Amino acid sequence: MKRLILGGLLAAAAVGCGSAQAADVYDDTGAWYLAPMAQYTLLDTKRISRDNVGYQIGIGKDFARNWAAEIDASIGSFKIPGSGASQKLYGYSVDALYKFFPSSFFRPYLIGGFGVMEDSIGGHTQADHSPLAEGGIGLLTGIGSQTGATRLQFRTEAKYRTEFINARYFGPKQPGDVLLSAGIQVMFGAPVPEPPKPVVIPPKLDSDGDGVTDDIDRCPNTPAGAKVDQFGCEFDQDGDGVVDRLDQCPDTPRGTPVDAKGCPLDSDGDGVPDTIDKCPNTPKGDKVDSVGCTIKDEIKLHGVNFATDSADLVQASDVILSYGADTLKKYPNLVIEVRGHTDSRGSKKHNLLLSQRRAESVMRYLKEHGVTNTMTAKGYGQENPIADNRTEEGRLENRRVTLRIISGF
Repeated sequence: MKRLILGGLLAAAAVGCGSAQAADVYDDTGAWYLAPMAQYTLLDTKRISRDNVGYQIGIGKDFARNWAAEIDASIGSFKIPGSGASQKLYGYSVDALYKFFPSSFFRPYLIGGFGVMEDSIGGHTQADHSPLAEGGIGLLTGIGSQTGATRLQFRTEAKYRTEFINARYFGPKQPGDVLLSAGIQVMFGAPVPEPPKPVVIPPKLDSDGDGVTDDIDRCPNTPAGAKVDQFGCEFDQDGDGVVDRLDQCPDTPRGTPVDAKGCPLDSDGDGVPDTIDKCPNTPKGDKVDSVGCTIKDEIKLHGVNFATDSADLVQASDVILSYGADTLKKYPNLVIEVRGHTDSRGSKKHNLLLSQRRAESVMRYLKEHGVTNTMTAKGYGQENPIADNRTEEGRLENRRVTLRIISGF
């Protein structure tokens, strides 16, 4: 059992060694310290008394970078089963410590020394005094700063102690005990390093006065007062190559070709950027829809569809209807009749009602998306076909909704 405990503590010390370079601090050479600790003693199994807690106190000095020496007192009282008496073990020793990694917050160390044991049984006036030897491992862990004259450390320790005594009626010959200790170590008079001398760094140049020094300024001739990024270049939020200070269209979509003012190119001047203009050569002055094509008497909504025998718009119709809404917003004075049509399948009465509901559905969509034009909805059923109802393709064309311009053009 004692070997297992000592093995575990050795492993813990090894972990401390492995992380010892975590933080660099100054050594403790020349400092005095006081180390009060709680202690638990695992007694030799041949002793008549039982394991118990006690305490230990050490006074020492760090006389070299890796070395310290201390005087220790270990006090413990251990009950003897079946009696009202206790065995008292008072150990006094002079120990040497060898500390690994003296410039770290984590300092594993080896400890060993010699001393004398006062061994007595309660009720007996005569105590045995015998030599002792001990050795073990420990770990000092810094608490707070370790650079001042006064320092605080958490100390854990495990030692094996042998008492050199002959067998008696209440004890074995040369018993060996394991002592486990934990407490604090307060250090006084540790060396305090001189503060580092300030390094004077000459100021860096900033020729254009934009707040970014010349050594990292990628745009060295920025106009005075211009707002710049960390590299000294003016901001271009939409990435169109025209800086925000000059950009008259600051929200141009990425990748859109722009003119010198940062606005999308519009070669035919119809107000629709070339990137979405489906009729790029519109005559000057023509009123155009949202995709740049000339408006005559009707705005077609190719691709607007509904669920079978229903006025519910399918999701794919949203794109086309948004184009229609954008066109009407350009010309809010247009008076519109939303016309619904069906193919020839089904009765005329049914188709008339269905086309009316579909026209109203489109009109409702347009209003919900910000269209303020004067609008009415009317269903024409299967009247006015534009394709052959005998083919599937023809029937698909006949199932349509259009925006008829009544006035305001």
